[in-house]
Parts: sequence; structure tokens; C-alpha cells
Amino acid sequence: MMMLKKDRSIWRMRLETLAAIACFSYLVINTYLLKQKDFVVGGIIYLVLAAYYIWLFSVREMYWQRLFQLRLDAAVHREQYLAHEQPTPSVTALSLPIKITLRPGKRLWILLAVLCGLPLLILTILAIFFSISGQLANVLSSFRWIGIILLVLVLYFLSDASNEFCPTISVNEQGMAVHYLLRRTFLPWSDARLFAYYDTYTNPLAKQRFRVYELSGEHAFIHWSWRMFFSYWWEVRVNGQGIASDKRAEFVEHFSQVVMGYTHLSLCELVVPTQKKHAWSMIC
Repeated sequence: MMMLKKDRSIWRMRLETLAAIACFSYLVINTYLLKQKDFVVGGIIYLVLAAYYIWLFSVREMYWQRLFQLRLDAAVHREQYLAHEQPTPSVTALSLPIKITLRPGKRLWILLAVLCGLPLLILTILAIFFSISGQLANVLSSFRWIGIILLVLVLYFLSDASNEFCPTISVNEQGMAVHYLLRRTFLPWSDARLFAYYDTYTNPLAKQRFRVYELSGEHAFIHWSWRMFFSYWWEVRVNGQGIASDKRAEFVEHFSQVVMGYTHLSLCELVVPTQKKHAWSMIC
């Protein structure tokens, strides 16, 4: 069987789940157990949260393991996984080189400023008031809640799986390079063995799913999503220039044509057995 580079996303999700369990354990233990009040309530909350995250971990683990087996099989038996719609391969569909960047737009920054800034401002004012009044315990409590709010917001944005699939993408005649938050990956066209997409979830409880594309070989693995590409919350730039919203679907189509033209690979669709197929009215 052909070997493919493994997807690192599973390790990120493992660390994310363990970090969430640790944070919530600290909150429950500090709020209920150490203060010796509502001990039964605190124990129940802790057990429920622990059970939820263990279940969350197992669901994600099984999903990615099954998807990896599909990837291996599709690389060998490509004709069994062909997507219904096949773009026409063309190395001239886009003028190379290109660099695609996705950054939070003004709307998103304003929303984050309101959601984060308003509670922090209120708590800071209360902390100052309590400090002037000499209520040291309330001051410490206010700063603790500030830390909790910041921690929850950070965990929320880190736990959104779609963030992992929105790197900076560079494409030239030699291959494709992506820049994630903490790493860079380059895959030459000649080394590519599978070009595919699959529909996955932001988290197991979410009904909304988004489409992820991948280009993989034996020594490199690249994945990305066009989900943010079509969101008005995000700013899209190609070679430093903004791209109109009505031109983005055409650009995505041309991008797939270029990938297929240089790799000579057909586009495959991977569907995890336990995952229901959804009809898509738009590119996600």
C-alpha cells in the first residue's frame, strides 16, 4: 500500500482536549471542592465535563483514524473515490506565482473588540472601585474573572477547527507551499499522490460542516479550506490585492484546475463511513 504523510491535526486536537480538561478541572476544583461548598454539585459538574471531553476526544480520534485509512486507499484506488464534479485540468487557469492570504476583516476586529473589551472594561472599573474601597478580596476576584474571560475566548478560537485550515498559500510552477501558524510545508507537484476533499465539523456537536481540501504525498501533507474565503468576516488577498466576492467562486475553480494540471491527479471525495453526505449549495 502506498504511504502518505500523516495529518498532524489529530495531535493538535489531542492537546486541545487535554488543555480544556485541565482548565475546567481547575475552575471546578477551585470554585467548589477547595472551598468545601456544594461538594456534590461540584463533583457532578466535574464528572459531566470530564465525560464530555473524553467522549469528544474519542469521536475525533475515530474520525481522523478512519479518514487516514480512506486517504491511503484512495491514493491506490483513485477511480473508486472520484468526485462527481471534476474540474478541467489546466496549468494556465491562473497566472503563477500566486500568494493567497486570509486575515480577519474590520468587521471581525470590531466584533472581537466589543465581545472582549466590554466585559474586561466593566471588570476593570469594578476592580478599581473595589481597590479604592479597600475590598482586596473583591479586587482579586475581579482579576480572576478577567483571566477566566480571556482564557475562555482563547480556547474558543483555538478549538474552532476551521482555523487550522486557513493558512497562507503560495503556488508556483514547482509546487505548493503553505504557512500555518507555527509551521511551513512545501509539496512539489511531482511528489503529490492524492488530491481530495472531505467534509468535516468544527466540533462533534455542531451540525454545520465545512469542506477541507488536501494535497498529499509521501513526505508532505497540505490541507486548506475555502470556508473563510467566502466569509465577509475575513479579508482575502491574492498577491496583495483584494478579490471581489463575486469572483471568488471562479478563483476557487481555477485553483483546482491548476492543481490538477500540474499533478495530473483527479479530484477525489472522501466520505467517512459514519458521516452522512450532505448536499452542498455552495462551495464551503
